[in-house]
Amino acid sequence: MIQSLRKKLPLLPIKIHKGSVLGAVSYIKTGIDSGSMVVFSIVLSAAMALGYVVLAQTGFFRKRAVLNAIIKTRADKKKFNFVI
Repeated sequence: MIQSLRKKLPLLPIKIHKGSVLGAVSYIKTGIDSGSMVVFSIVLSAAMALGYVVLAQTGFFRKRAVLNAIIKTRADKKKFNFVI
């Protein structure tokens, strides 16, 4: 399978000379400061976590969790249980 894929795809030669440095690509500016992106990602993840905590406290979420537990208990035929 891999051999057939290799035959179909053209190979691009990459030449690396002895003593050359490939790390220059990391200095390319992308237009977004990495420090501000770290702060943004922390704020976004905190907001999402808070949203999940609020959702978990609702009656809809709890009812759904209980129904899923009942379904899993019914499906487990190896254990004797009293769930009808």
